[in-house]
Amino acid sequence: MVDDEKRPEWLPKLDLRYLTREPELCRTAIIVHIDYHQYEWIVMGQMSRMDVPRGNGNNSWRIGARMGDGATDFEEDSAYALSMNIISPKINTIVYGSTWIDAFIDPNPYGSSDFKVPLSNDYDPRKHPDAYVCEAPACLAHPNGAHPIVPEGMWMPPENPQLFKRMRGLPITIRIGVHREPE
Repeated sequence: MVDDEKRPEWLPKLDLRYLTREPELCRTAIIVHIDYHQYEWIVMGQMSRMDVPRGNGNNSWRIGARMGDGATDFEEDSAYALSMNIISPKINTIVYGSTWIDAFIDPNPYGSSDFKVPLSNDYDPRKHPDAYVCEAPACLAHPNGAHPIVPEGMWMPPENPQLFKRMRGLPITIRIGVHREPE
């Protein structure tokens, strides 16, 4: 049960569906567990994951969400709405088109450089004055139109060491499912 009445003031409630890919098809929510309460921390579209080599046999993932509209940096690498490392991921439940994964935010003290989460719902480097639209012929000819290119250094949110200090080691549940419109 998600409990927003006792939500800590420092914990943002981020709805990044406007910024991430495929929010009309899928819904991903990250629920954080703090002092026996659960809080919906982040809601987004598609989530991606990559293995993070740790050398000690532990299972570690980097999770992230690519920005929508095919946004890239100037090198044509995908731009990310968020990225963070998690440890000990385990499938909790698969039911009715939803998968729930339990994990912990990586507590590694050097992990703050890998903890890149927006501070607010108005984060969108695609709208920065230095962002522009790709002019490559293949992009201009794409059926969806050319993709945005975010300014250099903005392909991922900045580090957030203050929030990382509060969040490191906390248990989370990632709920991945099909987006359903209310009837």
